[in-house]
Amino acid sequence: MRILIAEDQPATASILETILSGYGTCDVVDNGKKAVRAVERAFKERKPYDLICLDLMMPEMGGREALLTIRQVEKDNSRHSLSHYSKIMIVTAVSDTHNRAGALSDGAAVYITKPFRKDELIRQLKAMGFI
Repeated sequence: MRILIAEDQPATASILETILSGYGTCDVVDNGKKAVRAVERAFKERKPYDLICLDLMMPEMGGREALLTIRQVEKDNSRHSLSHYSKIMIVTAVSDTHNRAGALSDGAAVYITKPFRKDELIRQLKAMGFI
């Protein structure tokens, strides 16, 4: 499984990478713009990500904007060459229902609030069919 982690807090990025690297190859970026570029590059290489973890609050481009842009990149590529839609997991400290509902309606599969527990992350991976 190919995994992209977009998280601006190094400690959280490290925890996610430690947990998720047991299930696939992880790439880590620190903002939404870099996440979008990584997704575009993955499509060009014909190796799209299976799972993308996005924080909502990141510099340069937040997670909601990145989510919408990634979905557009996937849609554009499905028309041209490679049809693939990643599972997107929001991992954020933002816990209000407005942001949760918005992210899920924008195409996120899962919304987890920080601090999260490893068993919760594993349970969500199972629910998405990765393990």
